[in-house]
Amino acid sequence: MGCLLLIAVYLLGGADLLPWDTRPGSPIGQSMGIVAGVVLLAILYYVPVRRADDASIAKPTAQTWHSVAGIIGTTLAILHSRAALREWSTLVLLTIIGLLVSGIYGRVVAPLRVGSTFGRSAIPYRAVDNGKPAGNESNKLIQAKRNLLKTLAPEGREGEFVLRWHHWKRNPRTALAYYRLVVAERRLLSGNPMSASNKIAPWERYWRRIHLWFAILFIVGLLAHIVTAVFFAGYVADGREIYWWHLTRW
Repeated sequence: MGCLLLIAVYLLGGADLLPWDTRPGSPIGQSMGIVAGVVLLAILYYVPVRRADDASIAKPTAQTWHSVAGIIGTTLAILHSRAALREWSTLVLLTIIGLLVSGIYGRVVAPLRVGSTFGRSAIPYRAVDNGKPAGNESNKLIQAKRNLLKTLAPEGREGEFVLRWHHWKRNPRTALAYYRLVVAERRLLSGNPMSASNKIAPWERYWRRIHLWFAILFIVGLLAHIVTAVFFAGYVADGREIYWWHLTRW
């Protein structure tokens, strides 16, 4: 809430009352952009932490910092841009906002909506289009996963096993085969009556995938923004004053 208030005050005239230049490319504005980029890129550290093998790593704490850093980085990015919606770099800002919105939804809203479906009795599987019971297909997938676990992680239990970094490093082919079975099982379970009756909405099922796509688009957009602003300042300025730090004026 404090970040939203800061953004509102800054964009609605507060920036003009400050005694220094607050344009996006000014020393202050560019510094906020640099810090925002570093903070948002640092969030990627959460990915290996989430899959870490070290049980001493406090994943809930890492998740909290992941969320806090996302809010801070997004706030700085908006302040840096001053919501200049006519610039092409706005696309980068939109991906950042998309990251924040999808992340908040996935961590705050989705668990509440999905949690209400737990514990409900339902037919585990329904018939698929070819007329064969989906339960038989699921049993085959489970048995195939168990067979792979004998090589991948003999001590692992199929219902609890999660692929970690050391599995991919030690036996990448088997890990890839196991991952493909997991994907196939997820697709099969999408025929569950719960999702078929829309008890689990698409947003609850796909928010993580959407969040990851926003992250990829953000990284690509950020790199493009940095390269053009630093090495192609003349192109970005398009006849206007080049007032930001740059290396070449192409």
